[in-house]
Amino acid sequence: MKSITPYRYTQVKVSASQEAVKNLLAKHDVEATRFTFAGELAVVEFVRLKQPYRITAKGLGIGNQSDKQIWRVLYFWLKSKMEAIDFNLMEFETEFLPYAVISDGERSVTVADAIRPRLETGTLDPHDPFRRLLTG
Repeated sequence: MKSITPYRYTQVKVSASQEAVKNLLAKHDVEATRFTFAGELAVVEFVRLKQPYRITAKGLGIGNQSDKQIWRVLYFWLKSKMEAIDFNLMEFETEFLPYAVISDGERSVTVADAIRPRLETGTLDPHDPFRRLLTG
């Protein structure tokens, strides 16, 4: 079965998708939003209730159509998350926890980036700060 790439033929401009993302986030108490590109990566950063978040998505290439495509996918992905939150199926903090930015004073990473390597290798130490959070 041949896979079909979502939004492959979208004609929606990147700026229109970003504006839609910004409006969607604003309806959920987001105070600031920033969009950046880094090669194939599309990055959405925002602040909600003083907590920063960073979502990084890898596109399918570099170029105008790939840019349109990834930003359209991001918009609809975020829209589905916000609809689940609006329906009270999920809470904002739970849905976006992996993307919350934490800092040790020297570097800032998302919660997912901080814990993923230890989960993948099975080396999540019982004395790890994340583990202490789980035990109360």
